[in-house]
Amino acid sequence: MGAVGDNLPTCRQVVNGGVCWLKHLFNRIWEHEPAKKAGCHNMKEITVIFAMKPNFTLILKPVISSLAAFKRIHYMKTRFLTFILMLLFFGCKKSDTADTGDATITLNNLQTLKDTATLTWSASGNAGFTSFSVVRRAGPINFSDTILRRRDPQFLQFRDTRVPYNSSVEYQVFGTLSSGTIVGSNIVKYERPEIKFVDVIPFDVRFDSTNRLLYFFEQTGGITIYSLQNSQVTKQINIASKFGYCDLGTYNGIKELYVPGKDGQLYIYNAQTLELIDQLNIGFSLHCVVFNNDVLYVSSGSLQKPIQAYSRGTKNLISASVVQTAGLRFKKIPNSATELIGISELYAPTAHHYYSFESNGNFLMYKHGIDPGYSLLDPGIFEVFPSGGKYISAFKGGIYNKDLLYLGRLPFYNSLPEYRGYYVDDVRQQIFCATTSKTIEVYSVLDYSHIRTLTSDLYPYYIFKDGTNYISVNTRRVVSLDYAFAERVYIESFQ
Repeated sequence: MGAVGDNLPTCRQVVNGGVCWLKHLFNRIWEHEPAKKAGCHNMKEITVIFAMKPNFTLILKPVISSLAAFKRIHYMKTRFLTFILMLLFFGCKKSDTADTGDATITLNNLQTLKDTATLTWSASGNAGFTSFSVVRRAGPINFSDTILRRRDPQFLQFRDTRVPYNSSVEYQVFGTLSSGTIVGSNIVKYERPEIKFVDVIPFDVRFDSTNRLLYFFEQTGGITIYSLQNSQVTKQINIASKFGYCDLGTYNGIKELYVPGKDGQLYIYNAQTLELIDQLNIGFSLHCVVFNNDVLYVSSGSLQKPIQAYSRGTKNLISASVVQTAGLRFKKIPNSATELIGISELYAPTAHHYYSFESNGNFLMYKHGIDPGYSLLDPGIFEVFPSGGKYISAFKGGIYNKDLLYLGRLPFYNSLPEYRGYYVDDVRQQIFCATTSKTIEVYSVLDYSHIRTLTSDLYPYYIFKDGTNYISVNTRRVVSLDYAFAERVYIESFQ
């Protein structure tokens, strides 16, 4: 008859049990997955393991109770997991370490096709295996997910038909010996370089087609430059203030990025290095900026001077509109000097506005109109046609001219739910529309007739032209109309 301690599980068993148990905990908190998801130890087994090591339960209890407070802070998942596993590790005795002998598992190269991966492995050793588990790791923090557990020692093959849409997915097989010891295989990766992931959560995106650079702007104050040429992030900064809709321009031969801060500062950065070049103190919360002919047109929260024009060279105020239209997002009508179309962010019903300035920035005229009541105006879904003085807006595809007259709207081809973004190709005379059905619908500029449908694995949001091809910025979930979404983005190329 052995000592009492002989029946206790080894440190390795406790750690492995703890990993699976923590996986369930995190899945319930962040992913809303069932607690007893197939492919891991059942809750009864885990409870027994931790009950036999009560000290670990006492250590973990206060930590676990605080996890819910961090539900929306994704990076805390990794830190908490690491912290808890360190507690488990240092709480173990050296004598607890289990010997796997010569038992090994070898995971072979994957057989892959799009979203399917077939795994095969071999197991050998002087102790028999009783079960196998397959672990998959993917996502921005490479979080583990046990996708299979089979109590069959002859089970040496598995087909994953739901490979995550990620540029790199890892697989590893774990086998349980009759002694209870767990043996891990080598790690094999499924690499898909055509999938381009960017770890940002943007409210706006701009594209420098000349240098093939995407600019991502986050509500937290983050600015990220992604190079399509190198398929990687080249620069990232985080400014002290939140900001509104930015613009790119060239002044004295230098490409610049103009950032309207909510703190009343207009920040001017080098668009390549993101080094601060200059700034203007405007004094009101800023919503939007447009650069044209060395003049900066700024939308602010001032009711007395909602639209102001500043000289880029002298930084002096040139002119201002005195019409009370504070809180606008506006865009320049191409090839004008300077006509602006703006849509209000702060008022309901949503209004749209037209401003005209001389080439030197002197204010000329203003007029405004009201949304006709069909939800056809939205400052976040807003694109100006390259020619013809027209613009398209909102999730129904409402189209107006620069006289603020309603011209019609795009048809909901095949009963599409909603549009989320637009790009107008003046050469092809086509309108590309991102939808909430994981498609990009293409219409004619001339008569708005439907031309074709492009499908995607994700939800497209922004669309740009890149040479002879097009790119879309996509998310895993539908972007909400209020843009209060927490979704990182993927970049997809199409023709």
